[in-house]
Amino acid sequence: RSIAFNYIVDMVKGFFVSAVLYMRPTGIDIQASKFKDTVCYLDTRILLNALDMNSHEEYVSAQEFLNMLTGQNAQVACFEHTVEEIKSIILAYRTALMCNGGRRSEYGYTLDGWNERQYSVDDIDVFLMSLEPKLHMLGVSIEGKPSPTEWKRYPVDEKKLDADLRSSMKYNNDVALRRDIDSVSS
Repeated sequence: RSIAFNYIVDMVKGFFVSAVLYMRPTGIDIQASKFKDTVCYLDTRILLNALDMNSHEEYVSAQEFLNMLTGQNAQVACFEHTVEEIKSIILAYRTALMCNGGRRSEYGYTLDGWNERQYSVDDIDVFLMSLEPKLHMLGVSIEGKPSPTEWKRYPVDEKKLDADLRSSMKYNNDVALRRDIDSVSS
């Protein structure tokens, strides 16, 4: 339960993801082994990192991940509710900055990359207006969640998923939980 152990676990997970992305089975056409017709839906944390809102290391890692996916012909997307979650994080950061007299908060979730570059309220407003074009420039398409008729073949027990997520993760509010349920169900 140490920070170092968690870091090592994250590195091992990254290694396995990269190994899967670059795996070349023997006797199979390399073109066929790529992620043709595969869409990878990214969650908020990866997108915050890819948008360079956190540390430089997290930005580089997210860029490498996106490059691995697109290098294997995967399509990259996120859900509309994920974009709304990003906007809510940005607005919370903006509010904290305004309420704190322009000083960076030492408490709660913060955007380290923006702290480092000393983003102002005006910088945040400009970023908010260009969020969706920035995602498109990263190659991320924004999609609505599928209608229930589209995923009836693969039903999800949302009540059980709700209970599992509540027991394994800490949510500050039900809106965040609902977004995760929507992402997994979709």
